Amino acid sequence: MASTRTEESAFKLDVNITKLEDSSPVFFKVDGERFKEIQTLKLQVDTTYRVSFEFRPSKEVSEISIAGGGLQHELKRGDERSSHYECSWSTHGMSGSKKKDRLYTVICVQVSRWQRTKCQGTVQDVFLEGQEPCYVGDVLEEPAD
Repeated sequence: MASTRTEESAFKLDVNITKLEDSSPVFFKVDGERFKEIQTLKLQVDTTYRVSFEFRPSKEVSEISIAGGGLQHELKRGDERSSHYECSWSTHGMSGSKKKDRLYTVICVQVSRWQRTKCQGTVQDVFLEGQEPCYVGDVLEEPAD
């Protein structure tokens, strides 16, 4: 399949998750090959998190949802080189995973003039709806007109 990526359409997205109450980091674990994915974020139930999205170059975000719930997001800073959005997300009411089991959480970010992108699984997997998976570090591409 031919790529439609151009230098003008490429962008980088960094996602940062910290606890809202004290800005402490989320723990990251390398599981090896015991699970489908080899990396896991350790989130706690009944906790509120600050989730930050930084785009380089700058992109306009119209919608963010995590685990199926739409979130209010705020543009914290932006210029032509980068844009930084933040939102809060709560795990209140969610059940924890059992030992040796993993729950998958979907993060959807709607970027203006782009397809909805889905980040699914642990930090490793990123899926475009209806397309093959790509992974952290891969470039998400603008659809052909």
